[in-house]
Amino acid sequence: MYNLGRAGLTYWSPTINVARDPRFLLACKHAAAYDVDNWLGVDRYHFDARVTEQDMVETFLRPFEMLLKQTIRGDWDLHGYIVADCDSIEVMVDYHKWLGDTKEDAVAQTLKAGLDLDCCYNYTTFTRPTAKQGKVREEDIDKSLNPSKFRNLAVVGPHANATAAMTGKYAGIPFQITAPIDGLAKYAKVMYEMGCGEVLCKNESFIFSAMKAAKNADTIVILAGLDLSVEQESLDREDLLLPGYQTQLINQVVGVSRGPVILVIMSAGGIDISFAKENENIKAILWAGYPREEGGQAIADVVFGKYNPGIPCRYSSPVEGFMIFAKVKYDMGCSEVACKNDSLIIPAMEAAKDADATIILLGLDLKFEAEFGKGGPTSSRLPKQVANACWWC
Repeated sequence: MYNLGRAGLTYWSPTINVARDPRFLLACKHAAAYDVDNWLGVDRYHFDARVTEQDMVETFLRPFEMLLKQTIRGDWDLHGYIVADCDSIEVMVDYHKWLGDTKEDAVAQTLKAGLDLDCCYNYTTFTRPTAKQGKVREEDIDKSLNPSKFRNLAVVGPHANATAAMTGKYAGIPFQITAPIDGLAKYAKVMYEMGCGEVLCKNESFIFSAMKAAKNADTIVILAGLDLSVEQESLDREDLLLPGYQTQLINQVVGVSRGPVILVIMSAGGIDISFAKENENIKAILWAGYPREEGGQAIADVVFGKYNPGIPCRYSSPVEGFMIFAKVKYDMGCSEVACKNDSLIIPAMEAAKDADATIILLGLDLKFEAEFGKGGPTSSRLPKQVANACWWC
């Protein structure tokens, strides 16, 4: 939630505690029936909440069900994402244990409950095996446009019927070119209006026809941006704005739409589209660059969820990144950046001996620099000893 420009995009919400101010029911962070953090030696990971089944269903679980599926997605019409605390799924498996969940079980349950992102590694690591085991359906994962629901599509804008503009400056002769309207027409009935006579959009007279199409559509895809008449080698721009009346086109079409609006931008350089980001009726913004001859099909596949060009936002460590490509054996070598103790160097050397390749990750942090400045007591010894132990570093 952008909070009217006064705060960032991610909120870590307070605990649901039905014994306190009922306004806390508006946001959640921890598990249902959660009340003890750390009290007289009992922490939240091991606290045994003795709750009757009736009280659990009527008092504790109901606010979560309402919040995730009814309030946030329904009443509030949130089109953002819901994210858990960074270890929440891991805690379900390794600490709570009351369901005997595997990692795949926990991922399936949280996906079905409405959790979009996991800021740890569980979603990126276990979602695929969870789906293969049949514990979660593709519909639980895929939140893109449903072709069966959005059958009448208004496609407007100077790039809606783009062909040569999609190939950019340096390109061979394409075998064929699929314009955006042709790609989108494979998924839904398309009503096409230019909105602008050309990318420079010097004439606003085409905007009314685009607005008329938008009024009669289930959803609208606006394709705007730049082309070689605005930016290319030896041709710099004077500002970062969309050319001519393009901004007016977008705002007026969005203003009359009765369904979700998706804005697609074609450009090589950056464009200031803050006005679109702040418009709550624009549900998605897709930057397509100059997507070449099959760009129209590629855009359609992304809009309707056949292909996802990205992954959910998350925090990632270098070790997790390497795990995508190879089997990884991890040893710290040092327990902290200051590396005051050399007892962990030997395990790192053993790991290096058995590996086909060894990657050593070193650096400083603010605490280290404040205490030691540019050098440290032991860290200089680690690379040399590990390098001597591995056959390829």
